[in-house]
Amino acid sequence: MIGRPGWLTRLLGSSGRHAPTGAEVLRIVYESGSEFDPADPFGLCVLDLRSDGDVHLTTRRRAVERAYRATMRPGVLERVVRNLREGGFPGVPEHVVPAGPTRRLQVHTATGHQQTPPMAFHEAPRWPGYREAFHLLDSLVVAVSRGELPVVPDPEPDLTET
Repeated sequence: MIGRPGWLTRLLGSSGRHAPTGAEVLRIVYESGSEFDPADPFGLCVLDLRSDGDVHLTTRRRAVERAYRATMRPGVLERVVRNLREGGFPGVPEHVVPAGPTRRLQVHTATGHQQTPPMAFHEAPRWPGYREAFHLLDSLVVAVSRGELPVVPDPEPDLTET
């Protein structure tokens, strides 16, 4: 696993007991899927979580783009950050990344940003911390798209305001 830079350790904490506040993490950008993979029914999904609660979702599949927007409930961003901390963000376990859909995360703060390398789409949910983060993020894709993109069979309910 690749180590964390000092600013992220300060942000996420080394004890694993304290999640950062929404004021510390300004944005989390989650990319999953592949725009041109014929076997990927959802295409490329780009989910952009903002500390003010705004969530933007853009999907692209074979040059067709759709955009969605919602407001996430308080505490969701902090839960994602807590899960990423448990997974060792931005490090990921060593693995083979075959051709096809991938996942990637970026965390932006006032002092910089850090991102994971591309992760094999079906491997990443096997890793503790990332598994929970991806389930939460994929559940947000379902919620923000109002069910049009059922990217996870068992989405967590009540993540966005109605």
